[in-house]
Amino acid sequence: MSKNTIKDEVAPVNNNEIIKALCVKQPYASFILDGFKTFEIRSWKLPNELIGQDILLCASASPKALKVPDDGDHKGYKLPSGCALAVIRFSGCTAFTKEMEEASFSGWVPDQYAWEVSDVFFIKPFPIKGKLKFFDVDISLVEGSEEHPMTFVDHATGELL
Repeated sequence: MSKNTIKDEVAPVNNNEIIKALCVKQPYASFILDGFKTFEIRSWKLPNELIGQDILLCASASPKALKVPDDGDHKGYKLPSGCALAVIRFSGCTAFTKEMEEASFSGWVPDQYAWEVSDVFFIKPFPIKGKLKFFDVDISLVEGSEEHPMTFVDHATGELL
C-alpha cells in the first residue's frame, strides 16, 4: 500500500475547461489532503477514464464546521465544509480488503471499492455546492497554491478567509 505524496507544487493546469470534482465528508476530506487517508471507499467502481486524471477534492457541506477533538495544538479548531480543498489523482481502483481499513479510515464492508489516492496538489480553497458522485466544475475557479489550503481557513469557525 503506497502513501500519497503531497506535492510542493501548485495544482496542475490541464487543457480542459472543466475539472471533475468529488465531495468527501469531513474529516475524511482533510485526511486525504494531509496524506493520512490513502484509499477512498465507495460502493461503485472508479471509472477507468478518471484513473490518473486531475480530480477536484471537495469537502461536503455537511457536517458544517466539524470540530476537531482538542489535542492541545488544535483546541477549538474547526474544519471547513462546502468548499474545494485540493486537486488529487487516483492511481487505481480495487476491491476493498480488510488490510485497507487503517489507510481508508473505514471498517471493512464487502462489495466495496478502494480508490487509491496517488497525488495531492494544494489549491486556494473556494466555496462550492457539491453533488453526489462526480460533477463538473469550471477549471478557471481552481487556483494552485504553494501554501497548505488550511492557511486560508478561519480555524475558530471553519469558514474560508
